[in-house]
Amino acid sequence: MFSWLKREVGIEGAEELSNNYFESGLEFSAQNNHKEAFKLFNKAAKLGHAKAQYNISIMYVEGLGVEKNPKQALAWCTKSAKNGEPLAQYNLGVIYGKGLDVEADLVESLNWYEAAANQGMVEAQFNLGVCYAKGIGTPIDHEESAKWYTEAAKQGEINSQYNLGCLYESGVGVEKDLTKAVTWYKKAAKQGETNALSSLGVCYENGLGVDKNLQTAFSYYTQAAKKGSVTAQLNLGKLYADEKNQEHDYERSLFWFSKATKQGDAAAQYHMAMLYKKGQGVEQDIKEAIQWFTKAAQQGHAKAQNSIGLIYNNGIGVNADYKKAAMWFELAADKQDQNAQYNLGKLYANGWGLAQDKKMAFSWYLKAAKQGEISAQFELGEIYADEQNFVESAKWYEEAAKQGDKLSQYSMGNIYNDGIATNVDYLKASEWYLQAAQQGLASAQYKLGLLYYKGKGVEQDYNSALHWFKLSSLQGNDAAQYYLGSMHEQGLGVAKNYLEAAKWYENAAEQNNLLAQVNLARIFYKGLGVEQNYLLSVKWYTKAANQEDIISKYRLGVIYEQGLGVRQDYKQAIQWYEQAASKGYALAQYNLGRIYKNVVSGKDGN
Repeated sequence: MFSWLKREVGIEGAEELSNNYFESGLEFSAQNNHKEAFKLFNKAAKLGHAKAQYNISIMYVEGLGVEKNPKQALAWCTKSAKNGEPLAQYNLGVIYGKGLDVEADLVESLNWYEAAANQGMVEAQFNLGVCYAKGIGTPIDHEESAKWYTEAAKQGEINSQYNLGCLYESGVGVEKDLTKAVTWYKKAAKQGETNALSSLGVCYENGLGVDKNLQTAFSYYTQAAKKGSVTAQLNLGKLYADEKNQEHDYERSLFWFSKATKQGDAAAQYHMAMLYKKGQGVEQDIKEAIQWFTKAAQQGHAKAQNSIGLIYNNGIGVNADYKKAAMWFELAADKQDQNAQYNLGKLYANGWGLAQDKKMAFSWYLKAAKQGEISAQFELGEIYADEQNFVESAKWYEEAAKQGDKLSQYSMGNIYNDGIATNVDYLKASEWYLQAAQQGLASAQYKLGLLYYKGKGVEQDYNSALHWFKLSSLQGNDAAQYYLGSMHEQGLGVAKNYLEAAKWYENAAEQNNLLAQVNLARIFYKGLGVEQNYLLSVKWYTKAANQEDIISKYRLGVIYEQGLGVRQDYKQAIQWYEQAASKGYALAQYNLGRIYKNVVSGKDGN
């Protein structure tokens, strides 16, 4: 219609005329005179003015100066976009992406976003980044996504800055660079982006791309938490709950966990339950803890499910119920919670709440162990040891031992000490025993003391032997108590002290330690450092004899034959001599013969 005008006035003249119409339209639009504005925009649009065409499309959408007409709006928007107007191109991207009055076409949407983005339109660049990240209208392409986020981020687009930080932190679409991640998080945070503030808290808490600084982490978390970030609220709660932090404060922890629970966060519900269970920052209340565990568990929180399982397993605040425990353990175990897998294995192993099933127990132990669950690794070590598969046994003991499990460390010590499926290596044995001993395991302390006592794998050192024997003895280890008594009796690493020796022998003897019973009986028999006491000697020789100790039987024979502290009794003497003699003890055999010859024949006059 206006092609003659372009011929008459020329292209430049037509452009000038269309610009004049457009500028005049803007003036009328500013005065809210939309009818006049529409007329002028329409004249400019028909001359091919892209911005005027875009404005007309908007006026048709909103009914400004003209009746609403979605079809006309789309038509004018398309003309504008084809004439290079980035706003129109962006709008078409939105229209086709969301299917607004047209059939959704994600590929068409992507194409229009790209057209606008190439002209520097920041919103289109961001949306294009999202499309490539999520595979909307195109295959997923993280590198392309990062490219467009970068373009938008450079223009200050807050969401792109945050997303770019995430990409650099994870190394998706770009080379992992925690320093750059922090840089982009900070740019977004300066504009108040909540997630960026929270992410900076994580970076400063863990030293990711920056020096670790808990004070700064607290600051960023608090800013994000006050803006409603559930992640920041949760992390603040955790930091305040950590007793290792200077800012440790259970009441503040409770406050922030409570904020997060109001947003329905399952992890916060779990931590609330833990505070009530332990009475931290609040009066201990198992029923309240169970309620919070249940809320979290019902949302599928695996740790909460495992915790409820433990509550029923151990009867904490409820009647013990292994079947309910098994149900909760299984829910958590299916979510790959290693603790629940171990706990479920334990139920199967013992037949608690479930039919006993060693294969199922092994299966769950194995799943837990592969995830690094220490107790499960130890149990596998025990199972394989029972099956005489010492190679596999050692493998799992070592896995748990490396994680600091003292029982597994002790087992590894035994493997090298005894040469089980490997060469004897007392040095390695001493190293494993030391790790367990330092954690207070009495049996490891005893074995380490024994290596020092004998000088195996380590230089012989009676002082070190005494040190470890005493630590073990104080925990009631009878073998260590025996050696401690022996060292005091012999004066090894310490001045001879029969009284101290008798004390430790007695501690061990009371626990039925045979060697201690024999030595204690001997001390009382001979009166070594103590008042001679044949009755106590008889007491301890009898206990040792009842454990089939041949020498003790012989000694009892002597005591009864000679009437040492007891009434002389040849019948008792003969009984004890016979028991020792039957085991080949020569002195007992000789004394027995002598008694039969001289006493039984009536020549001794008794």
